[in-house]
Amino acid sequence: MKTTEPFPVVSTTRSQSLRKIFSHLIPVVLLLLLYGPALRGWFQQDDFAWLYMSRWMPEGSGWLYHLFTPQAQGTIRPLGDRLFFTVLGGLFGRNAIPFHVAALATQCISILLWVRIAARLTGNHLAGILAAALWILNSALVAPMVWIAAYNEVLWAGLLLLALTFKLKYLETGLKRYLLLEWTAFLLGFGAIELNVVYPLLGAAYLMIFRSKGWRIVAWQMGVAVTYTAVHMLAAPVDNTGPYAVRVDARILATFAEYWKISLGPSESARWFPWFAPWATAATALLSLAGVVVIAIGIRRHYPAVVFGAVWFVIGLAPVLILPGHVSSYYLFVPVMGLSLCAAQMMFVCRAGWPRSIAIAMLTLYALTNAGAAISTRDWTIARTLRVRRLYDALEQIRARGVVPCILLRGMNDDEFWGGYYAMRRFVPDLQNVYLTPGAEREITSTMDTFGTVADYTMPPIRARESLRTGSCAAFDLRQTPPRDVSQEELAKLRMQ
Repeated sequence: MKTTEPFPVVSTTRSQSLRKIFSHLIPVVLLLLLYGPALRGWFQQDDFAWLYMSRWMPEGSGWLYHLFTPQAQGTIRPLGDRLFFTVLGGLFGRNAIPFHVAALATQCISILLWVRIAARLTGNHLAGILAAALWILNSALVAPMVWIAAYNEVLWAGLLLLALTFKLKYLETGLKRYLLLEWTAFLLGFGAIELNVVYPLLGAAYLMIFRSKGWRIVAWQMGVAVTYTAVHMLAAPVDNTGPYAVRVDARILATFAEYWKISLGPSESARWFPWFAPWATAATALLSLAGVVVIAIGIRRHYPAVVFGAVWFVIGLAPVLILPGHVSSYYLFVPVMGLSLCAAQMMFVCRAGWPRSIAIAMLTLYALTNAGAAISTRDWTIARTLRVRRLYDALEQIRARGVVPCILLRGMNDDEFWGGYYAMRRFVPDLQNVYLTPGAEREITSTMDTFGTVADYTMPPIRARESLRTGSCAAFDLRQTPPRDVSQEELAKLRMQ
């Protein structure tokens, strides 16, 4: 009797394994296609505060002071802000490419982790890939992926997913090394961003929904989160003024509704495509209805991944709901993973007929509106950073002339002012004596009261006239390359006033 060689079976298994490995890379390729262009971007806004952190720290302050002293609305993020900018800034200076490479690399790791986690939770490998793809497409990812100062969200997502991966491995195997790795990733998460306090709640939700063990570990982690919160509040008391003012009242529901609307996509897409604006409300309502139906079906028919995804969204968003004055899409970076899990699970539950058709239609609407908003926001942000770089280079050229200690500028646009100048003026030591020429503020149409008005950065006419007359100040027009000296023109103009 002829025996059957096992080789073909092994080959098939190996082929399936290779296909599975390569399929994991599909979301990674999607990420690189969508956010690879961010490598062209530069710095803007808060980036300059962290790039020049060592310059404005008190003289003689050590590394512990640099890493752990509350800054920027009382935040304490030694890994997500300070160490990230200090190391890469020290190695590469004002070259932004390594910063963007770090963000892309971190997110690639997060995607691979989320594919595995989502596949495990749904019991479907393809659902894991779809969940990762839906997460990548969400327009809430744009700011953290393009704006360097928002890297803390990217780092936190990676550490949170790493901790959850080790939790699942520990619950599966009981091996202590996975428990140690989970705790390490969990504790490092506090160095990325304060929002890491939600991780124990996500762990508790998982144990409850999937009826797993491990409650003692979650209890200890909750104790750490509560202790961290108490210490943080002592080190940086809650701000009760401005956009970061904490408000625990009925506005929490309105804030949640606003974040829900942003996470679905149509409202963000309407900002870039005026022709779609009349349809945005209806599209948001349609996706909202679909989301409610999905969650209801998940609860009724006991689809734990759907329920966990919905709870993930709420828990991930909970800490920022008390900030009604600072609704920002980048806070959705982690919460929208929950929505992607819900959608991916239901896509493979609806196997045929009209439920399948409706699911495909809703996912298509979600994907198109989010992708359109993401690409438009990405390109606008990159273009803005390049205009800021043009301003920075122009200031470098002016300072290289070494003509006067005081500089007046005209020809600055909104993006150059709010995207770079107002931050550079406050944080770059060599630019403390750079002002707008009198009247140039009329060219700045935007307003941002958080850091003062445009007038606060404009030299008063009388002082400008006297400074130009004595030669202690020079004026330059930024609309020309290199910037043209217009001191005499500005002086003549001021004398006529």
